[in-house]
This record gives sequence, structure tokens and C-alpha cells, in this order.
Amino acid sequence: KVWKKTACVVILALCLIQTSHSSLQDRNVLPGGRVVHPTCVHKVNSGAVIEKLENGFFKITDSDPSKEPLFIPSHCPHDQDLPLPSSRHGPAWKTWGQYYNSTGLTAFKAHFSVPVAPKTYAGQILYYWPGTEPDDNSFVLQPVLQYGQTQYGGGAFWSIGSWYVGSRAFHTDIVPIQDNSMIVGTMNLVRQNSPTNSTWFVSAFFKEPNATSLSSANFTMSGIVTQTYGYCT
Repeated sequence: KVWKKTACVVILALCLIQTSHSSLQDRNVLPGGRVVHPTCVHKVNSGAVIEKLENGFFKITDSDPSKEPLFIPSHCPHDQDLPLPSSRHGPAWKTWGQYYNSTGLTAFKAHFSVPVAPKTYAGQILYYWPGTEPDDNSFVLQPVLQYGQTQYGGGAFWSIGSWYVGSRAFHTDIVPIQDNSMIVGTMNLVRQNSPTNSTWFVSAFFKEPNATSLSSANFTMSGIVTQTYGYCT
């Protein structure tokens, strides 16, 4: 089996406008256009390890070894499989490129620079991200550049974080970042035990203007199925 490594060199734009539809009022539209109940969105510290277990739970091991692992059900109890507020590859994604390989990806990487912030801010949310998904599109791994405020962070400035979004969602701190910073978003296959059990490292490395070193917002995701789709949106 040949595993593919793919690089995304141009990041396109996704502009997300939150909906006020009554069936979605208690839910959040997250990067990728997915709708998730807020109680099923979890912040993890950079460096955390998230493992999807065969018993139907996620195990979250913090980067701080003094903290006990946390176990939560993998399926969100509030998940009613609601339709997205708009077609996923339509109004929800303004423009994108995609790559598919049936045997799976081993890495997906994007190099991009942070644009100048919009001249006006009226509550809009902008997401730029590369990401990977499995065949059934049940979740997405994605380092995300964000402009705008959500309950998970951000504001009238650019910020960066790494996300897993499925029935539940996990994200690192949403870290403010300056215009014209350089970012490398990566999703790397660490280990492939079987088609239904692989481990991935998701990271947004960034270097702000005049900085001498790289910073990172990252986590490791294990126990997930083979990633076959790569997107730049």
C-alpha cells in the first residue's frame, strides 16, 4: 500500500456567518461548517493526547503529567444529526480545493501568511484552514486561522488554534497572532495500526514578525480511521 503525502501551498477563504435558525440556536457552527452542541466542545492544552477508545469513550491525557486523564463518551448526547445550516460544499465553504486518495494520506501541510485584518469588524467570522477527513466525512482534523469572536476565543484580530471536529469537538487555546505572521499547518500520520486505528499529530506552527522562534498549538489524535481527503479552504 502506498501512502500519500500532500502539500497545500495556497489557502483559500471560508467565511462563516452564524445562523439564527430556531433548531440551531443552542448549537455552534464550528470550523468546517459543522454544528455541535456547546457542551460537546472541549478545550485541551497544547501538547495533549486525545485517544478514541474501542469502548466508546475519548481519553484525554493532558500535557501536564500531574493531571489525571479525562474520559468522556465519544458520542455527544445532544447530537441529533441536525442538517448543516447550508450545504457543506456550497454557501458554508466559500471556496476550496480538495485531494482524495483511497489508500490514505500520511501527511498534509499548508504554508500561509496571515493577511492584513479586515478594515471593519461587524461580528463576522473568517476561518482559513487545511484539513483532513476520512471516507465517511464524519470528522475533520484542522489547524485553523480565525478572524472574529466566538465563545471559544478570538476577537477583532487574527488567532490560531488546532481542532478536531466531529460529533464532539476538541480545540487548543485560540492564540492571538499578528498580521503578516507566517504559519505552517500540519497533519502528520504518526502510526497506522489498522484502517480503523491510526494516530495523527495536528499542529499550527507560527512565527510572528520579528520573532526569533516558532510557537505551536498542537495535539495528538489516536484511535481514528484512515484519512483519505485533504482540503484547503
